[in-house]
Amino acid sequence: MRFLYEKQTRRFYLFLIIVCICQTCLLGVIGIFQVQEVQRILAVRELAAVSYLLEADIPPALIASAWNQREATEEGELLLQTIGHTEQSR
Repeated sequence: MRFLYEKQTRRFYLFLIIVCICQTCLLGVIGIFQVQEVQRILAVRELAAVSYLLEADIPPALIASAWNQREATEEGELLLQTIGHTEQSR
């Protein structure tokens, strides 16, 4: 640790530490905004899907039960593959 005895070297390392801390804080803030944007996009997409289904005269109870479904079926996966929504495109 003898290299920290020099004033210029100490200042340089202090500068590097401050830059790293600022970068970490900036990335954290950007991450928070990115999560909020993804949540907004998903909410808009869900609203569009529900609106379309309601316009197609699907009963609201059926839409609600479909939206709460957590298990995937082969038929559902096949439909998504048919329209181009695969693991690679997500």
